[in-house]
Amino acid sequence: MADFPTTARVVIIGGGAVGASSLYHLCKAGWTDCVLLEKNELTAGSTWHAAGNVPTFSTSWSVMNMQRYSTELYRGLGAAVDYPMNYHVTGSIRLAHSKERMQEFQRAKGMGKSQGMDLDILAVDEIKNRYPFIETHDLHGALYDPNDGDIDPAQLTQALAKGARDLGAKILRFTPATGVSRAGDDWIVQTEKGDIRCEFVVNAAGYYAQRVGEWFKPYGGRTVPMMVMSHQYMLTDEIPELEAWSAENGHKLPLLRDVDSSYYLRQEKHGLNLGPYERNCKAHWVNPSDPLPEDFSFQLYPDDLERLEWYVEDAMARVPLLGTAGVNKVINGPIPYAPDGMPLIGPMPGVPNAFEACVFTFGIAQGGGAGKVLAEWITEGQTEWDMWSCDPRRYTDYTNQAYCVAKAWRCTAMNTACIFRGMNGLLVEIKNCRLCMTSCLNWVGSWGPITAGNGPIGSPSPATIPRKKPPRHGTVPARGKHVSARNARRCAMPVVCWTCRGSRGFGCRERAQIIGCAGFVPVVSRKWVG
Repeated sequence: MADFPTTARVVIIGGGAVGASSLYHLCKAGWTDCVLLEKNELTAGSTWHAAGNVPTFSTSWSVMNMQRYSTELYRGLGAAVDYPMNYHVTGSIRLAHSKERMQEFQRAKGMGKSQGMDLDILAVDEIKNRYPFIETHDLHGALYDPNDGDIDPAQLTQALAKGARDLGAKILRFTPATGVSRAGDDWIVQTEKGDIRCEFVVNAAGYYAQRVGEWFKPYGGRTVPMMVMSHQYMLTDEIPELEAWSAENGHKLPLLRDVDSSYYLRQEKHGLNLGPYERNCKAHWVNPSDPLPEDFSFQLYPDDLERLEWYVEDAMARVPLLGTAGVNKVINGPIPYAPDGMPLIGPMPGVPNAFEACVFTFGIAQGGGAGKVLAEWITEGQTEWDMWSCDPRRYTDYTNQAYCVAKAWRCTAMNTACIFRGMNGLLVEIKNCRLCMTSCLNWVGSWGPITAGNGPIGSPSPATIPRKKPPRHGTVPARGKHVSARNARRCAMPVVCWTCRGSRGFGCRERAQIIGCAGFVPVVSRKWVG
């Protein structure tokens, strides 16, 4: 093929929003000799079915920076690259059911202020002024973000791709990468159409990132710590009252986030979009009976409406207008998760001149900032913002599949939860012994109860896993056994012990191995529990 590039400075594997943003920002930095490879059409993975919410709110400094930058980029992107885009800046209202949630909002407001964001705390009587269809009788207040909104994910990706092409980059659609090899200090990226020699390679393969990551193992790589969860949202029929309100006021309703009930409610044209973060969430492609398909482009899972029943009822009680509309469509698609719910963006651990920009659970909101960060890593060797919370090197080889599934399942179930003392714990695995996930959850699920049938693989159904009392001080339970904490202190990972509440290092030299922790930084004090 005469137009097939055989050399490039950077090759990006994956054509979703994050891959396209990375390509665009590399070109903006002057690195135009770059190639993006996409196995199907652009957006064919998680991007095409994403809801497209673009919040700035986060309790993570790194993520708030990325999301803030995304909103600033998206506002002017269409004009900058001469591509039409539907980007609606509606603002958002995050509801608080408790004084503890209001403390979290106050902290987020302070973080936002230091980044130049105008977040505001709303009293209960102010909420209805901005969202007239809501019931507020049991609320303590809300957080208002004027920069929140939504964007069309496909248009966003195509706009970024056009901007990169205009600056000189190449995008090869329907050109799947098939492997990599080393030639001196360069990488050889293999495709079905030929090989491309490059200095740097980027894994931006979304929920296929783990499969792509396996290609780098002979060169010092590791299994990418991730798993895939299904996420559902539903679209209603048009609602005449909503259409009349929008016509009268000249804009859409602000996006409503009931974080204590764990869902968002967004105006979609003249209907509503309800998107829960389900506590009874479901993992996919985690065992041989449910393997990752070779190609899942533009595909969805079957609807699973029973999992949404509680959230639909709660949302209808909060916004009775929702109950007047029928369900028009249900979207149920794959979303990648790292064990802590944060993306992987930065140098690939142990591999020279290789980077990761993958496992984005909120890739549309973070995609703009992710492209900036990735381009800085490659072109400058450092980033403007502190990005350690998203750095792939934060994980080492303890992240086996059982750990990734259990932790990501917990992340999804507690996506919007306030974290309190006593909601942490450790995941324990016995070496040379098959540990069923139920044993892990029986102990880790202190914040339960958890519906076992909807938990990670290996959990029975339809039993309910009850709360468990904390173990004796100084001991770590593992499948009926106890390991002395005093004899196990060489773990490189600082964790919070739920027995003594102290920040300590745990690990074991003998039969049991602690493979992770559910320790946390509390949202109200910003200090380790202890």
